[in-house]
Amino acid sequence: MASHISSTKATLSYPLYAGDFDPENDNCLVVGGGGGEGRSGVGNKITVLDTSTDDISETAEIDLSRDEDSVTSLAVLHQKQGLVALAGINSSTADQQAGKNEHLRSFGISVPSGADASDEPIKEKAIEKRSISQLSQASLFTPSTAPKKETYQRVIRLSPSPRGRPGYRRFGTVATGLAPEGELVVFDANTTLSKEPSIVGRVNLKKEEAADVDLIEPREGVFKVAYCTDYEVYEYNVTHDSGEIDTSAKPKFLYGIPHPDVFQNNAGRPTFRALRFLTPHFILLLANRPRKSGSELFVLDTRGGTGEVILRKRLHRSMKAATGLEVAFLNADAAGNLQIVVAVAGQDISVEILTIDYSPTKDLSKFRVFIVLRDVHSLQITGIKFSRFSHSHKPHGDSTAPAARLRLASISMGNTVVVHTLPLTVETSSRNKKSRYVLTTASTDILTATFSVTFSLIAVVVIAILLQALLEVRGVAPPYFGVADRLPPAIRDHLVPHANPVIPDAKEFPKPLSDQINSIITSAGGDSATIHVDNNAAAAPTASAVNYKRLRHLLASRNRLRSRVLSYESDESESIDETIEQIAEEVDVRSPGTIIVVDSHNEISAELRHDDELIRQEGLKRWEELEHHQREGWKRRLVDAGEWAVEEGETALKGIFFRELAGLVGHAVRGD
Repeated sequence: MASHISSTKATLSYPLYAGDFDPENDNCLVVGGGGGEGRSGVGNKITVLDTSTDDISETAEIDLSRDEDSVTSLAVLHQKQGLVALAGINSSTADQQAGKNEHLRSFGISVPSGADASDEPIKEKAIEKRSISQLSQASLFTPSTAPKKETYQRVIRLSPSPRGRPGYRRFGTVATGLAPEGELVVFDANTTLSKEPSIVGRVNLKKEEAADVDLIEPREGVFKVAYCTDYEVYEYNVTHDSGEIDTSAKPKFLYGIPHPDVFQNNAGRPTFRALRFLTPHFILLLANRPRKSGSELFVLDTRGGTGEVILRKRLHRSMKAATGLEVAFLNADAAGNLQIVVAVAGQDISVEILTIDYSPTKDLSKFRVFIVLRDVHSLQITGIKFSRFSHSHKPHGDSTAPAARLRLASISMGNTVVVHTLPLTVETSSRNKKSRYVLTTASTDILTATFSVTFSLIAVVVIAILLQALLEVRGVAPPYFGVADRLPPAIRDHLVPHANPVIPDAKEFPKPLSDQINSIITSAGGDSATIHVDNNAAAAPTASAVNYKRLRHLLASRNRLRSRVLSYESDESESIDETIEQIAEEVDVRSPGTIIVVDSHNEISAELRHDDELIRQEGLKRWEELEHHQREGWKRRLVDAGEWAVEEGETALKGIFFRELAGLVGHAVRGD
């Protein structure tokens, strides 16, 4: 568990099955449970807990009849009369057999003075000793016709309300469990204090039952109710005008889990466990894979009339099956961007917390795992619940925004309740300067910074390697990597400007060629070394050209010059052999152009010479004329300089002039 997340724990006297925060005060948590009908020693109770200190304390408790069932579902809302807890509690077996099961109970919880609603997101409110009393009980479900009456209120869900508006009209929905025919009922939650609450919608699920249900109010008086069975998701729209039941509304199918391939061995279908509205058009679903092989989150997009899965997220591996889902909505910035926090409880007694960002222009981001809380309880988790965050409070900046927190309560069959406090930070967009609260951690910040630094270092190293490789190819840097030897000629010639000899196309010259070709000029490398080839030896320049640093490039230039000269088309009146021989004589690549290679300070460089007499005066020797030990010495020096490789063979060195004095190496551009 991260050090910045604090937690408090308390142990009660009975197993806990349901709970909810006071929507106006996250220090007030209401829980319920019990031993069930007929169990001695363990009673059925509802308890109000104060979570404002490190020690969770009980501030109010009510003992329920031992002849009735335990609390199976619970939700808290504010009415004009004060704080009200709505609970699902079955009547006694005798009453149920008589066709009377008043499963929806309301309990009034006194609100001490000074603990009223506030717009401040975090205001420490003392939870004084309170009192709790039962206000009403009612039956919303159609009476069961089964011989054995086992129908119970499996789930209750209330529509969201703005914080700080206790009198805001809220609606709720309840769904059956263990009923002969499943049923879903939508009701006006503000009328639950009466004997017969106002029912505004009813859905007969026939042989199916709702695994979970949720509702959202896009605009006042108009509701979207979504529910899921084991394999399918439906939407039910209700418009409440006169308070009467809307019998015209029918459920609409949104999505169904596909059947597995018949050829897959032991294949099964995932089953839906829970769902929540993220927006009026995005629905979050929690599904368990077959044979306890893991759990997964889905996001449905319903804007097309039916549901389309647009996001999926596999939960951590140790969670073989999930037991609960809860979401919290943090405040939106001025542009409508907000963060949604998702919590999933697993059978491995862990809670995984994730975040997902919503933008009106970009819709939903991908899920990001915030933390996995392990071994939260000693026995199975039966419920999780987020506290309400103040949507009306807007941060003004890092320095002026008040501290904020989000609380997550979890309860278990082991009589324990744990409350985790998650600190929130202010995030300000660098582009539009709009601020909002987000759930983030120091570990997340460190991970992000580490990733950024690592990525920057990798980018610098890659750029340095590419630059070194380019400089090697151009002959500017020493050949540490030997890139020039490994690149294909086409790529190497593209990287080195003018590496290819520029040979005019033979078609540009009238025939015979001997009357038209005067000179061929070719440039090689970035240092503008020039080979001047002329069929008139007297016109050859006598001055040395500029230095050229790579012998290998000039050797390649000579070879390409030879291959392209020999590729000229022949005259129709001449044979190919005669044309090649004529071109070789007229475009003389053997003389007088001469390359001198100089070894200076253990570096090999190249220089162009065009004076045959000077070459003879310097006492140069061809490779073929050198002694064996002289050849071996020069081979080592050329290999070290990266100008020649042993696998290239000595043929490549034929025609090179060597001079032992001053370490000069020369190469005449020859065709043989």
